[in-house]
Parts: sequence; structure tokens; C-alpha cells
Amino acid sequence: EVFSEIPPAPIAAASLGQVYKAKLRSNGRTVAVKVQRPDMLRRVSLDLYLMRKMASVSQSVQDTFTANKSDFAALLDRWAGGMYLELDYVNEGRNTTRFKELITSVKDVYVPRVYFEHTSRKVLVTEWIDGRKLAESDTDDVQRLVGVGVNAFLTQLLDTGFFHADPHTGNLIRTLDGKLGIIDFGLMSEMEKPQMDAMIASIIHLANRDYPRVVEDFIVLDFLPPDVDQSKVVPVLGAILDQALEGGGASEVNFQSLSNELAQVTFDFPFKIPPYFALILRALGVLEGIALSGDPQFKLIMEAYPYVARRILTDRSPVLREALRQILYRSGDFSATRLKVLLDSTQGFKGGGAAFVDFDTPSSQGASAEDVVNFVFSDEGDLIRDLIAEELANGIDVLARSTSVRILESAGRVIPFVPVTSALAPLMRSVVPPPSATDRTHLANLRDIVRLLSEDGSLDPSVIIRMLPTLMPKLNSLGFKVAGLLTEKLSYRFFNE
Repeated sequence: EVFSEIPPAPIAAASLGQVYKAKLRSNGRTVAVKVQRPDMLRRVSLDLYLMRKMASVSQSVQDTFTANKSDFAALLDRWAGGMYLELDYVNEGRNTTRFKELITSVKDVYVPRVYFEHTSRKVLVTEWIDGRKLAESDTDDVQRLVGVGVNAFLTQLLDTGFFHADPHTGNLIRTLDGKLGIIDFGLMSEMEKPQMDAMIASIIHLANRDYPRVVEDFIVLDFLPPDVDQSKVVPVLGAILDQALEGGGASEVNFQSLSNELAQVTFDFPFKIPPYFALILRALGVLEGIALSGDPQFKLIMEAYPYVARRILTDRSPVLREALRQILYRSGDFSATRLKVLLDSTQGFKGGGAAFVDFDTPSSQGASAEDVVNFVFSDEGDLIRDLIAEELANGIDVLARSTSVRILESAGRVIPFVPVTSALAPLMRSVVPPPSATDRTHLANLRDIVRLLSEDGSLDPSVIIRMLPTLMPKLNSLGFKVAGLLTEKLSYRFFNE
């Protein structure tokens, strides 16, 4: 009644079900029909029971011979929950639809439509995708599509928090029109925003080699217990990571090798893999393996930086705001160079660094000044505009005070015996003190920000005129903020000196 054509033999088979290529009687469209194998609930339950017994033995061995605190039963329970959900094809259909809605921002990704009217717990009917499995395709754009897959997964992991936990090559298809088709949404996982923020912060802290904060991130991510002796963990972790990242070996650092290095610490400290992270580790390893097969120099950590940079520059989460300040003010003073590297990263230019982005070394080919200005004055750029406003106010304040000091000194030389000038001098010096070493740094920052927004020459007068209608509202807002900050500085000095 439902299908006008359905062959007796499946075109694909897996452990839980088989897939048939059929045609709907109602509209003649070709569909994929996934049918669950008989008696799967009982079989899966028996397998999980035996695995639970094995987990108990593994737990005993771990607790006896290592300091590792991974809870194997909890890890298995998390995975088992996903396995039971895989047996519910209605749930898989919902996952497919939700994923399709969340991934619309990634170009060249295609997710099939679900025919819920023909779907049940043991039968899933979806749109048929014409194409070839990515692993079997011999077209020139396979590596590009691998990149699309990486972009899609990083978007899931760092933006949406809802991600495909089984991204192997059989679930990735090159469509006839050159897009990446993604299928099989039975095994999915989710991350809460605090966990996503901590993961992003840990990437930043690793790049900064700020190992005390890396340990704090690991505590938030539940890799380490809150009561761990950080004074003992930090030097050991730092030594291992420094060894991994220095010298020629840095060029070989990828997610898998970094995980292997970190595994050394688990024998001496109470590290554990939290249940929510088990599927993430598996998916990251599989995804990086796919990419490495086509590009031996591929580094998943480096590929994550455009997403990390955009989140750092746009998210007002306290954790990420603090991470942004740690990047831009690492030495205590604002760094326009580091801001440039971050802004370049949002446009896909990842800068120097063999293992991580080097925030002190801009890319030889970075974002144009026009792209930078468009981002800074976009709706996403309000956070970075606040930081720029602070530095502009600091720089303008120094310029104004320098000018005032020169005027005051000139007035004293021209009319030295005028009592008003002499009486006002102490007050003027307190309200507009001479520039200090810190003030000279603010002036340098002001110069660097102006250079950042104009150095490549892409902002010629015609471009600026074209951009003005779009930029004016944000420029006015920035101007008012700078004026307000300058007023605050003057008022503070006037009433506190």
C-alpha cells in the first residue's frame, strides 16, 4: 500500500538493520527504507549485560593499578542509552529533522527529508540521496568535502551542542551536485553550554600554554575532581604538553596524538573520561582519521580555530569573556596583534603555529581591512567594539592630556607672573597629569588599532562611502561610548585628586 516498488534484497546492511531502495506509491519518489532486524531488543540487551560484567572487571583492574577514576559502568550506561535510542527509528527521524534545522549555516551540507507518515519504531523512511559514499568517491573534490564534514562537526560541537556521534565514511555521501550528504542519525549526543564554553576556553589556554587554567577547565569538564591537588597536576601536565608541542614534534601534533600524551597523566592523577564525553572522543577520533587519510598534515585542533575565534569574539558568557581578555591582555597590556590574529581566524586565516594558533604571529595572508571593519561593526561585533572603545578612550585621553600639558607649559612661559595661571597649575596637573610609560603603551595601542583597520589599503574612499550607511549606527554608538569613558576618566581624576 505504501510502496510501488521495493526489491527483495537490501542495498546496504548493518548490525541493527537493513536498507532498501524503494518508491512511494503516493508520489513516485525514491526513498530509503531502513528496516530493523528481528529480535534486536533482546539481542542488544544480552550484549549489554555481558559488557556490564566486563566493565566491572575492568573497573577493578583500573582502581587497583592506576589513579585513573573513569567510571566504566557509567560510560557503558551512557553508551547503552544511545544504543537503545538507536533502536527507535521514530527518534532517529526526529534527530534527522533537528540536525537539518541546526546545520543550515554550513554550506554544502545536505540532510535527507524524513517521511514520518510512513515511519515507525522499526521502520524509517527517508528521502533517497543519489551519490557515492565519500570513501568510495574518486572525484577531485573529496578533500573539499572532508573539509565540509569537519566544518559541520565543529559547528555541531562548538555552536549547537547537538552532534552526530557516528561520523564514519559510510554515513557521508558525495551527492551528484557536489554536496556532502549526511545520513544515519541514530547515535547522537549533546553538550551543555557550560561544557562547550569550557572546551573552547581549554583550547585557548592550551594555545597560551596557561596550564593552571587548563587544569581548571578540566575540572569544569569533569576530567578531574574539584578537590584535585592542582599544585601537583599543573607542572606534570605542563611538562608533558610542552614536550609534545616543542621542536619538530609540534608539526605532528593532532587530536589523537594530544590525547595519547594526556593519557600519560591518568596513571598518576585521578583523571577520568566523563560519560557525556565518551561519544565526543570517539567522533573526534573518527573524524580526524577520515581527514588524515586525505591530508597527512591535517590538524583538527587548528581547524577548530575559526569557530573558537568567532565564539570568543561574540559570546558574552563570563567564561569566554575572560578567555578573550586572557588572549588580548596576556602581558597585562592590550595587544592589537593578537586581536588581528583572532579577527583573521574568524575569516578562516589561522595564522602561525605548528600545533596551535600562535596569537603573536599574524597570518602572512590575513583578512582584508574591509572584512575586519565589516565584522567589527556587525551585530556580532558588539563585544569587540566594547574592548576597542576602551583602548580608543585610553589613547585619546593620553593625547588630550599631552596636548593640555604642552599648553599649560607654554602658558607658564609666556605669562609667568599671571597669578591665575600659577594658581591653576597644581589642579591642572592633577586633572591632566603628564603621560607615563603606561600611557605611551596606550598611544601605541591606538596607533595599532588604526593600522589594523586600514593597513592593507582595501578601505579606499569609495569603499568607505559605500560602507557608511551600514556603519553609521554602530559608529555613532562607538563614539558615544568612547565619549562616556573619557568623561568618566576626567571626572574620576577631578574628584579624586
